[in-house]
Amino acid sequence: MKQVTISKKETFVSQNYNQYIMKKRKNILSTPNLLYLWFLTITSISCNQQNHNKNNHKNDHHKHLSAKEMVKHLEGNNRDDWQKPKEILNLLGDLNGKKVLDIGAGTGYFSFKLIDTGAKVIAADVDNDFIKMLEERKEKENVSSESIEVRKIPFDTPNLKKEEVDVVLIVDTYHHIENRTEYFKKVKYGIKPDGKLVIIDYKKDKSITDDPSYQMRIEASDAIEELKKSGFVDFKINHNLLTKQYIIEAFMKQQKKVSETEFLKEYFNDEYAKDEYLYGKNPDKYLAKVLPSFKPGKILFPGEGEGRNAVFAAKLGWDVTAYDYSIEAKKKAEKLAKIHNVDITYTVEDIVNASFPSESFDAVAFLFIHFSDQERTAINKKLDKHLKKGGLLFFETFSTEHPKYSNEGPQDIAYLYNKESILKDFPNYEIIELKVETDILLEGTENELKASVLRFVGIKK
Repeated sequence: MKQVTISKKETFVSQNYNQYIMKKRKNILSTPNLLYLWFLTITSISCNQQNHNKNNHKNDHHKHLSAKEMVKHLEGNNRDDWQKPKEILNLLGDLNGKKVLDIGAGTGYFSFKLIDTGAKVIAADVDNDFIKMLEERKEKENVSSESIEVRKIPFDTPNLKKEEVDVVLIVDTYHHIENRTEYFKKVKYGIKPDGKLVIIDYKKDKSITDDPSYQMRIEASDAIEELKKSGFVDFKINHNLLTKQYIIEAFMKQQKKVSETEFLKEYFNDEYAKDEYLYGKNPDKYLAKVLPSFKPGKILFPGEGEGRNAVFAAKLGWDVTAYDYSIEAKKKAEKLAKIHNVDITYTVEDIVNASFPSESFDAVAFLFIHFSDQERTAINKKLDKHLKKGGLLFFETFSTEHPKYSNEGPQDIAYLYNKESILKDFPNYEIIELKVETDILLEGTENELKASVLRFVGIKK
């Protein structure tokens, strides 16, 4: 069974992170207490779950709701808004012809959407009422047994045969499972060697006041350590697709490292395909202030978007190389360069895999690109390698103070910077300027955003 309380506020990580974030203005309030009610439904089923493990706490002060009474929460009219099932399914990859186990299927919210991808689904749950609902829905929607199997499972095992499935999905259930190391050894046993486990669960963040309680939640890093003990060897973490939840993909084999936002490529191409320049044609205000003070040379713009900064630098005489994930961004940037009669070199690259010769640039401008601290250090080391000794690094991001000033933009501290994180990642730089300040950022020609911004200009020693 799955229940989540989450706002509609979207904070995706991407090469164009700030542009996408600042585009989103709507915020839907979360629905409190639903996950506690979900938890009490589970605990009422079996006397074997009277106690949680050391990471969990009892919640006896909440009244019990039956499975039938919870349907309105599990299948609420606005669930698609905050659960983002389309993006989750994109994250799972090509499922056509593959077998997927949905642990805690509940009313089948994900299970029946998975069928539409061409997957063969096992909808598994511990609750007899939900099992009955799944069977009834299967019959009502005339879904064949080849497409979906409804499976009753006990609390302590997923009941999988060896290498039975390609993918296991478990949403808002990880922190309830006792003896997780042993349980996920059984999960791993049932996944094919090239398959994966996908866990969606709540961030351990005190600013998130919805249930489950802070004490019950499991840090993503702690979950990964537990999964390592179960035999999983490689992991991808997405902190920002869902505002209050993290997503862990766990694998039995080492994976090629790619950006967290590979699955959002289609979205960005759609956005940049529009006629308007979504964030204007003028350069970033801080870059426009500092760049003219330096002698032009070769400069790199990672995650450049529609080219406003690259074109500005080219007009100053810089030899510009830029890249972005989106082919449509490239088209817009080249169009803008033509309008201003300047040349730029622009390629379509993923920021994680983009590669240039060592010490090949006189400057790198890294503007409002946010990754989790796990990926961030590796990316920053790569930027450093691209830069010549004596080269300039222009670095501008939202700071860790930003959530105090605005609920727009990234809110997760793991994606934000302070001075200490800059000094840690770039220890071999002479500091020209390093500051955190409040400023009004301009979004296109109409919108403004009050923000706390970290700004850094350094020279590589």
